[in-house]
Amino acid sequence: MITSYITVNNNRTKLVDDFEKPVLSNADLFELAKETIKAYNEDQDAFAELLFYRDNGKLLKKHSIFDQENLQEEVDHMKDLDLYKAYKNLGSKLSRLRKKLKTEASKEVERLICLTSTKREMIKAKLDEKQIL
Repeated sequence: MITSYITVNNNRTKLVDDFEKPVLSNADLFELAKETIKAYNEDQDAFAELLFYRDNGKLLKKHSIFDQENLQEEVDHMKDLDLYKAYKNLGSKLSRLRKKLKTEASKEVERLICLTSTKREMIKAKLDEKQIL
């Protein structure tokens, strides 16, 4: 949470400095701006969580730090047939994401692979527990 705030402030300073005295290439400037926007969005999500908690006394759970918990809740509320279908579909989705990672190496694709893999493992555990697989 604090890391995002610090990243935004540091990158903002770099962007302003580069505007006044250009030293970065367009590609470096683009990457810096992209990183700044991502950190800004994470910072805003964290701030929204804090405000919602202050006003309502409970968590909004939209920030990425709640991804695993949200996945577990989703899996816990699925019916047996939906679990089985999701397990099969997530295998295909993982394959597509891994192919995409080879052509477009980005942290967002890596994050999606991690979340999809985690969800598939949670579903498999639940299916094994019910002796469906």
